[in-house]
Amino acid sequence: MIEDEFFKDKYALLDVNILSEMTKSKRAEKFRSVFEFLKNNNIEIFLTDSTCFEFVGFSRNKTNYDFLKNWIKKFPIIPTRENDIKLATLISSIYKCCHSDISPKQISYCDCLYAAQIVKFEGRAFLVTTNIHDYPVSLFDIKKISIIEYDGKAVFVAFMAYNERKWRELKSKFENSGYEKTIATLTL
Repeated sequence: MIEDEFFKDKYALLDVNILSEMTKSKRAEKFRSVFEFLKNNNIEIFLTDSTCFEFVGFSRNKTNYDFLKNWIKKFPIIPTRENDIKLATLISSIYKCCHSDISPKQISYCDCLYAAQIVKFEGRAFLVTTNIHDYPVSLFDIKKISIIEYDGKAVFVAFMAYNERKWRELKSKFENSGYEKTIATLTL
């Protein structure tokens, strides 16, 4: 794996699944090592407003809603901007173009917004997630994996980072896609 030097003084976007793991009362303490790693490397944590929606919005009841709404306030939250939505839409289309087997249910709108932030920050930020399948390695690099063991099971915490070469290649592939069908349609 990559030296911790890669992470120093960067920004970490937390995926909603890592937040969910951190608020499970029996597991919360196990994730302390993730926060210690971030703190020891002078990494600033942030969330998006879509993270708040996804994290708080599916509360089971009012007590849970209030708890999660207050708990999430400890993190800086950045708003989703129009350019973020455009980039997320492009990323979603690139995923589908390059991975035709991806189901629309597999990668959510919020996951594409998170991916957009990582691409937008161009290497100054990375994503912390427990579900690498939402962020194809054809676009992102897994820079670090921490294994959290709990009750005989393992949760893998991945630190996903932007890869400029992969981004350029996939974007180019997407931008050059579809011409065969268009030309065939025009010649008929």
